[in-house]
Amino acid sequence: VPELFGVYISYFRHTVSCLSRTNGYVACSFGLCMMGGEWSRRKRARAVVREVSINFNLALSSYFGTHTPNADAAREAHAEYVAALREQGVEVDILPGLDNHPDCTFVEDAAVVVGDVVVIPFMGHPSREGEQVAIREFFDSRLEVVQMPEGATMDGGDVVFFDDRYLVGRSTRTNAAGAAFFAGVAERHGYGVEIFEIPESTLHLTTVCSSPKPGVLIAAEGHLTPEQFAPLTDDGVEILWIPNDESYAANVIGFENDTVLISADFRYLWILLTGEHGVVDPTHKEMELNEKIRLRREAVAEYLMTLATWEQVEGKMSEMNLAWGIVRDPVDIREQATVKARGAIVDIDDRAGGTRPITQSPYRFSSARSGVRGPAPYRGEHNHVVLSEWLDLPGFEVDGLLETGVLQAE
Repeated sequence: VPELFGVYISYFRHTVSCLSRTNGYVACSFGLCMMGGEWSRRKRARAVVREVSINFNLALSSYFGTHTPNADAAREAHAEYVAALREQGVEVDILPGLDNHPDCTFVEDAAVVVGDVVVIPFMGHPSREGEQVAIREFFDSRLEVVQMPEGATMDGGDVVFFDDRYLVGRSTRTNAAGAAFFAGVAERHGYGVEIFEIPESTLHLTTVCSSPKPGVLIAAEGHLTPEQFAPLTDDGVEILWIPNDESYAANVIGFENDTVLISADFRYLWILLTGEHGVVDPTHKEMELNEKIRLRREAVAEYLMTLATWEQVEGKMSEMNLAWGIVRDPVDIREQATVKARGAIVDIDDRAGGTRPITQSPYRFSSARSGVRGPAPYRGEHNHVVLSEWLDLPGFEVDGLLETGVLQAE
């Protein structure tokens, strides 16, 4: 394979948008996060997650009902999820799994933080009642705890924090009373609320909708409709629609540094490689999780290195229905036909006896000059010209004002 070819694989299987508050806590798929709100409210600083239950194979949760929950795969996903958060500088608190609650790792469902309060709901499925106890204890000394009244049910997975408002889904897990109660709490703390009717084709709002950055939402086709988003798009919100059969990609977590964590089903890729492409699994059941992940990554890398041409790479990626792309050397970019034709990169004086390449402005105006005009000026180099233009005075009058101290050069 050409040396610059790269395939990036993430293992976490279900990530979602995060919820805001002034003290920094937010909720994410596998956990609750702290952040510090446009972006300052969304900046992730701390996360609270819960380990996968030893009985996760009995969990209610599955990917659109297509398979029985797999505990080993979930633990791998969870470990990668935590590692990905930590790589972004997020401090992660890990609560122990609950043997009697197979779904407990989806800790976002058990609490929703708004401002300086945390709403503890009655869960939307009877088997999940009790998961909230440890979550409540964790937040009891940190936030004001608000208990949802009996008869009102809500899973936190039906709540997405989006800029200055909360998107709340009414679903099989969140009833009208639960949505109304939460809306009241949010509005009392200065946030707007948009209610979405969640179709039976999906479990939660966050399963098919999240926000990678301010002003943008991602939604999977075939569940919510453009009409439901009309109040948001009328406010200038951009909706990125993804195909129904790629609904995993509707769950993302965006960070201020332009990094977005997306879900990738490595287990699907691994099954393809071991079942149809001859890759041998180097792990065994008793192996430590981190070692298993390391060895499987190495096995995938070794397989990719056996592909000697781009034609082979493209063929295998197409067979496995995977997105891929060429990683180009920056030195070669300026030789591309489009870049050369548009003059997108120009050489300028580096003021040290040589030149250096600079990217031109991508904008073109009919009656204005744009783009790089020359090297960066020295401090004060163009003061005289700028003052003449601003004051509409000839150069000698500017000189006089400078000499008399009316104008200051610094």
